[in-house]
Amino acid sequence: MSRTLWLTVEIRLGRRQFFEQAMVDSGSYRNSIDHSVVLREKLPIRNNIFPLMLETVDGRPLINGPITKETPPVEVKIGNHVEELQFDIIHAPRYPLILGIHWLETHDPNIEWSTRTVSFPSRYCHYNCFRRRWNRRRRDEIIAG
Repeated sequence: MSRTLWLTVEIRLGRRQFFEQAMVDSGSYRNSIDHSVVLREKLPIRNNIFPLMLETVDGRPLINGPITKETPPVEVKIGNHVEELQFDIIHAPRYPLILGIHWLETHDPNIEWSTRTVSFPSRYCHYNCFRRRWNRRRRDEIIAG
């Protein structure tokens, strides 16, 4: 059994939506998407304002040259948790999406490793990631439901 935590995420850009598997990786700082997903789903590409050179744990470069391309922010939904994320575009065919440590630190999810389930009880998520549900219901209904 793989020890990797995979989440099914829904990605929306305008009226288009698709589902993809995202690996949760505390060893990656930023969020990444494989270039084949970008091509297949025809996601827009822009220049990365802050290019990043990836390194292995011993400091050697992981790829040739810095990451220079990224997606614009897209809507990412995991269950009822919704947010806008930008992804660095990389070559990693085994890992369509990667959610890195910055994402983990921001959302501080509860991870139940034995069942590979994730919940988002943090104050940050309560006030930022469930907002769309708040527009349709009273706050107490969201907490109870």
